[in-house]
Amino acid sequence: MPFGSLLQRIRPLTSDQALALQRYRQQAARVIDEVQRLSDDWLNLVQYESEAERLANVAAVHRWTLARTSERHRQELPPRLAAQIHRAIQQALVDTTRAFQLLANGHRSHTLDAICDGQSLLTDSVAAIEAARQRLDIMYETRVPEVATRGSSAS
Repeated sequence: MPFGSLLQRIRPLTSDQALALQRYRQQAARVIDEVQRLSDDWLNLVQYESEAERLANVAAVHRWTLARTSERHRQELPPRLAAQIHRAIQQALVDTTRAFQLLANGHRSHTLDAICDGQSLLTDSVAAIEAARQRLDIMYETRVPEVATRGSSAS
């Protein structure tokens, strides 16, 4: 690791940088929560719904919702410190959107391969976005400890 990068990691953040990281973390949490909500909704639905057309329609709506979310997230400018995490969240959004597209097409055309591929991609992309959340939380808590401590004591 170059010395400059190492120095950046240990140097305290300015108040503006800390505020930008806090705002980005809140925005990213909303995106990640939406992905988790849609995934949970899907998992609950497939447990009791057997009608392929209904499953296809719900998957298509989830895909459309995530495509809009992905576009909004792509336009968000992350703090430089969180740029790598921003890219990971964006890729997970693209993958989750693709997963719902596979699920919608698979249920509509009764193609088991597409359904299995979609479900597998959904599982992997939700895990990836949760990992990005954890990385962002760790970054925030280690780089902005006074804010993190103050925020957790208010809870």
